[in-house]
Amino acid sequence: MPSRPETGQMHPRNAQPLMNLAWLPQLTWADPTLTTLEDQIHIPIRSERPVELGVNDGNAARVLGGLTADPGYAPMFAAAFPDEPNPGWDHVVQSLASFLRTMTSFDSPVDRYAQGDGAALTPPARRGLALFGDDRFECHQCHSGPTMTVSYVDAETPPGAEPGMFFTNALYDLDGTGAYPEGNQGLYEVTGDPRHRGLFRPPSLRNIALTAPYMHDGSLETLEEVLDHYASGGRPRDGADPGKVMRGHEHRHGGPIRGFAMTEEEKADMIAFLTALTDDGFVTRSDLADPRGIADTAD
Repeated sequence: MPSRPETGQMHPRNAQPLMNLAWLPQLTWADPTLTTLEDQIHIPIRSERPVELGVNDGNAARVLGGLTADPGYAPMFAAAFPDEPNPGWDHVVQSLASFLRTMTSFDSPVDRYAQGDGAALTPPARRGLALFGDDRFECHQCHSGPTMTVSYVDAETPPGAEPGMFFTNALYDLDGTGAYPEGNQGLYEVTGDPRHRGLFRPPSLRNIALTAPYMHDGSLETLEEVLDHYASGGRPRDGADPGKVMRGHEHRHGGPIRGFAMTEEEKADMIAFLTALTDDGFVTRSDLADPRGIADTAD
């Protein structure tokens, strides 16, 4: 199921997790132009199709006034922007972006195992880790590195480099040419290039066991369903022949989904590994759970 914003209007896209955003070169499923948090945050604030946060020209001044005059927020705005007696929407966006960049998650059992703690992973999770990196499964083609997605940049990324960003997930073929549901066709919605139908930025797999449902439209309910989908070679949900679909729809930076044989034991091992990507310290951080708590404890 896709996400439902505060306004109640269904969004065609499944909400992605917010951790480790500072290292993502693109910030949505399929828009290569949104490369900074400061640019992206304006979208849900002002979005009209669907309405997400519900701010528009008619109520923007009232909403801003309520935020900047709020007894909890007012002193924080004053501390963050001491030279700005009248904070505007840009200050709200800067504040949100700064907060989001603090949401870092790098302390899962998999991380501790990589750092030398051999007891951090169970035997099934260790077997799943080996399968994850195996060329038969090819999971690492889309999900690797510190953020568990090849869509990643850091201070060492060369200027002008283009990290692997948009890949097929082979979920649909509505017309025999690989079409996806209208308004939710991936990179094609931005470029208009038919070769880009069904291409999406691979999400991070960190904390993946906590973020069901899956895929860009939330159409797969469990990790087991996701593994079965890719094992089948990316069989579209409408039953189309995956071989026909994949001939015309390849990764932007790689080959088509080929599928793989997978036993039930291997599936269970993969689930154990994916579950071990859960960072309990991150998901229980009190400063991320209650924004008013930050104001109450701030110096």
